[in-house]
Amino acid sequence: MPNVVFSCGLVRRPDGTIVISYAGNDTVMNVGLAYEDVLAELCQRYGQDPLTGRLLYDL
Repeated sequence: MPNVVFSCGLVRRPDGTIVISYAGNDTVMNVGLAYEDVLAELCQRYGQDPLTGRLLYDL
């Protein structure tokens, strides 16, 4: 169906799995899985300054 915007979101399961939905194009919805502890570690390791958006690590 053309000209449709798919909203995206996530659901956190009790085991820490995060289910992320996202649009692939006008006809497909995709689902990805991530783990809360892995995402938290990545944010700690490769974070950004919340005020400026600057990376807090060297590329």
